[in-house]
Amino acid sequence: MPVFRLEPNEDARDAERWSRSAYRGACLVSAEDGEAARRYADAAYVETGREGEKSSPWMDEGLVACRAVAATGEPPPLGWVRNQETGLVTDAKTGRIFHPEGMAGKPTL
Repeated sequence: MPVFRLEPNEDARDAERWSRSAYRGACLVSAEDGEAARRYADAAYVETGREGEKSSPWMDEGLVACRAVAATGEPPPLGWVRNQETGLVTDAKTGRIFHPEGMAGKPTL
């Protein structure tokens, strides 16, 4: 399963759209492709009921870089998003959040 690294562009971290996201740092995402990785990050970090994809910083190529990275070990399920600062993993499909200490025996990013 492909893994993507999404990273906010340094010169765009103060953009107004970031106010819609609960997180503004790099993350790893298990996804079918780069566009899906952006959607999963959007689902994990942007509050629902907002103005839609066009207002999300994660969907904007000018605000967030997205690149495929080499995955190691057992691939995690599609839609898992790992916060690179805290290690928390969010299942973007269900909204469930996993703490790194509770991940023993589970595939991780």
